[in-house]
Amino acid sequence: MATKKEDALQAAHALAKKVGGDTYTKENPMRLGVISTANIARKVISGVQALDTVKVTVVSSRNLEKAQQFAKDVGVDKAYGSYEEVLADPEIDAVYVPLPTSTHAEWVGKAAKAGKHVLCEKPCALDSKQLFAMLLECKENNVHFMDNVMFMHHDRLRMMRERIDDGFLGKHGATHVSSIFSFRSSEEFVTSNIRMNPDLDALGALGDLGWYNVRMALFAFGWRKPSTAQGRILISHNKVPIEFSGVLTWDPEDGEEDVAGIKLQRSTTLYCSFLHGKQQHVQITGSDGMIALDDFVNTRSTKSAVFLEESDHQTTMTEDGPETESKRNLVKTGPWRQEAETVANFARQVAACKQGQNIDFWPRIALLTQVCCDALLDSAAKDGVVVDVDPLGLLERDELK
Repeated sequence: MATKKEDALQAAHALAKKVGGDTYTKENPMRLGVISTANIARKVISGVQALDTVKVTVVSSRNLEKAQQFAKDVGVDKAYGSYEEVLADPEIDAVYVPLPTSTHAEWVGKAAKAGKHVLCEKPCALDSKQLFAMLLECKENNVHFMDNVMFMHHDRLRMMRERIDDGFLGKHGATHVSSIFSFRSSEEFVTSNIRMNPDLDALGALGDLGWYNVRMALFAFGWRKPSTAQGRILISHNKVPIEFSGVLTWDPEDGEEDVAGIKLQRSTTLYCSFLHGKQQHVQITGSDGMIALDDFVNTRSTKSAVFLEESDHQTTMTEDGPETESKRNLVKTGPWRQEAETVANFARQVAACKQGQNIDFWPRIALLTQVCCDALLDSAAKDGVVVDVDPLGLLERDELK
């Protein structure tokens, strides 16, 4: 059962989807500037180009030639040879920031002061104190902040939410989430990618991949804050975690009990790695059923996405041995481009912000994800001892409400 705070978050999420939809149009699109020519920006720009209500107006780099070539490659008319020019451009409403994590605080802060709304690549910051300061700057300057977690904006997640809320998993909803996100890195990746550089992206695999694992668990449990964390850096390279495993646990709501009076405790186990073959599996389980995906971060196709529902396991003994049957249902979505819907939803948030709405759902869940990653890393630094999540109480501070 969700608390009043979680109910408020869900209401804010729903409101953010509704308001502002008519503000940006084909004739009056939200004008987006891209700060960086990072490879992930190509995916975001491609998504924007499928929209009528958003237009990428300019791309930028510290090198003008590089910016001009990138603009030509992705079909954008204007290029700047500095990030400052993007922020100074009065024709820009918002910026997308896919810079190295160690530079996010600087450029998100500068964007906020320039009155530009911010779509920020994950991980958002090096730690939750830094992100809190970034979010405070955005709030003080009346600009919206959202992190770029694309699966959050796929229609599949809405359908999964409905099934969980309808009781498919059981009366307590989701009680455990297990997830794996990994890919096999190349020698070039290990030697030159910013995600392997402790000065640029010190969170390594946890920040780049584990951010998604944590976010999916938070989604499944209705955006409740976990109580404890345990983390282990299984392999590090150049002081960067490249293989990581962790556990987060949630205390039960008042009166929640499992079978035979056992106190109910929700948990997630997560694994992320730069060293293993591509995996993006998640299982969300409850007392009565399970929902599973094998492409939870990047869907296999934009034409359709699926998730598996399974329940009612029955095992019988036959002459040939035990046979197990269950109810299995493969649920399909229609065509959906999550990279396009991410930016479309961001534009709706920006429009709502301009209309004076206080859309705090997305900044809050970015901070919620960051405090979980902080706790996992804190535990790992202490040889895997159990630690509290958000010991500074940042999520309870009034400044961001």
